[in-house]
Amino acid sequence: MLKALGEGYPGEIVVAIPEPHIERWYPADPRAVGAVLGATDDRPVPRGRCQRDLYKRRLREAFRHVSKGSVDPPLGGIEYGEDIAAAMRIEVARQNCQDFDRFVVDLTRVFRAGHAGS
Repeated sequence: MLKALGEGYPGEIVVAIPEPHIERWYPADPRAVGAVLGATDDRPVPRGRCQRDLYKRRLREAFRHVSKGSVDPPLGGIEYGEDIAAAMRIEVARQNCQDFDRFVVDLTRVFRAGHAGS
């Protein structure tokens, strides 16, 4: 994702992601979790701010659902984060998750400001 947004950016990039919401981003492209396990989680992505740990539970449930119970990730699914991110369609995730869209907009702004200053 960073390569697609900032290819050619000459500086270093540090990205900080708030821990309570990263699990919300993973299923923002429902096909991404399925791509990692070979099947698609077609259940709707919850929207808005919800009860504590909802997205963590939802990510774990997505793995159980897609794998028909054969995968119960010990860390709740975040251990598959890099693979999910690689499979994620950025535009789909942006449409499904306002927080992710805001992150992409902010990160793009940083890249553009870096290019303007070089």
